[in-house]
Amino acid sequence: MTMVNIKAINTAIPDAVNTSIVLDLPAVLISTLIFISLLRQPCYANACERYWTIALIRPDTPGEKTLPDLKDSYRASSSQALRCDQRVRRSRTALTNAFAELALEHGYRNISIKDVAKRADVGRSTLYTHFYGMDDLLAQSLDTHLSTIASCTTKKEIDPALTQVITHFWNQRSTARTMLQGDAGIAIARLLVCRLEEALLKLWSAHPSRPGLPVSLIAEQLGTGQLALLRRWLAGRESASPEEIARSLHKTTYSAALVSL
Repeated sequence: MTMVNIKAINTAIPDAVNTSIVLDLPAVLISTLIFISLLRQPCYANACERYWTIALIRPDTPGEKTLPDLKDSYRASSSQALRCDQRVRRSRTALTNAFAELALEHGYRNISIKDVAKRADVGRSTLYTHFYGMDDLLAQSLDTHLSTIASCTTKKEIDPALTQVITHFWNQRSTARTMLQGDAGIAIARLLVCRLEEALLKLWSAHPSRPGLPVSLIAEQLGTGQLALLRRWLAGRESASPEEIARSLHKTTYSAALVSL
């Protein structure tokens, strides 16, 4: 060990320095030398290396690990969320497509959750992750059609897409009659009312006046009337063409939405 010349150190220190500090210098130097010798031990060296790396106090050196950049972390998390969202959409699409195929082949009341999951090549637990059950799956599979019916409240002129949906219901009327009854009909009505609420809010946003009733009540009234007309027509109790039913739905719904303002 190198010997320290205490006398030389005392001579180099200005007189203004407190003598108590000078007397403690040997102890400070000894502690420093002990600390340096400890750093040479592998366990302490590795511990310090990890500490300084994580704290990012030392400047980066080649090969040294540092914390990831925040932008990179954000991009990674966004990419992961996007992949997850794509998987969800693929699963839902596979399930709704499988349900539609089976409903047309065997009828809604003749298929089960197990049948839909098998056709979609997913587990039953995956199906219940996305849907509450068969009735909810039915309603969600008709979401595009129900949204088209609801959108007639916001358009002054009839949309050809509405006539296409009504024509589709008529062509599949034996299945459609079953779907609009019981628990399935309740699930469909609930989703239609939700889409009507969205359409009504969009329509009213362009008008300065506001309706006196809550939007949920008006949407419930319109949805109930629309489904009542479709049920009776699909049952064959009254004769009318799909074009006539589409015009009636558009005229009565759009007019009622404007009158409610």
